[in-house]
Amino acid sequence: RGEPVDPALAPDVRAVLAQLAPEQRAILVLRDLEGLIEDEAAAQLGVAKGTVKSRLFRAREAFAKRWSS
Repeated sequence: RGEPVDPALAPDVRAVLAQLAPEQRAILVLRDLEGLIEDEAAAQLGVAKGTVKSRLFRAREAFAKRWSS
């Protein structure tokens, strides 16, 4: 986050995202790729802000684990 992403990594990022649960993938895309704030992501997903926070935490952990494998 905050740094430009190498476009050559896009296929690898998509492959890792595809391995995640749909809820994890959705929150990562909304927050980290589309740049929505927590309130916006919560409204988009129809969940509470706290749910967004917990899903985002778990999704980032799952992504990082798969990325480093």
